[in-house]
Amino acid sequence: MQKSISGIYAIANQLFAGSLIFAGIVVTLLLFLWMNARKKEIAVLLSIGMSKTKIFGQFAIELILVTIPAFIGSYFLAGYTGKILGNSIFKKSYWKYYETNCKNNQLQQNWEEGLKLMDLIRHLLA
Repeated sequence: MQKSISGIYAIANQLFAGSLIFAGIVVTLLLFLWMNARKKEIAVLLSIGMSKTKIFGQFAIELILVTIPAFIGSYFLAGYTGKILGNSIFKKSYWKYYETNCKNNQLQQNWEEGLKLMDLIRHLLA
């Protein structure tokens, strides 16, 4: 059982790393498109004498003002969604385990094992 849990952790870590890389690529592409769409604005700012450093600073402040609320919102939304999905998966897996043991009349023999499994899953979801 420990090997299967380790395997699930390994897969979850790989999925997490892959999603971070994918998200980084998408954000980078969006930022390039955003900068490309603002070429005329940059040209006007340069023509009125604004330095490149000030223009970069303005863009950086704009990004920070958008990014911080997005991170805060996504943190709470991810926590809430994770709890809902985790509880749903836990209930489905536990009831499948429970039904399987009831059909085979092994519930009383495996009751302690089921409680250990339930505690382990709760610990993993906490």
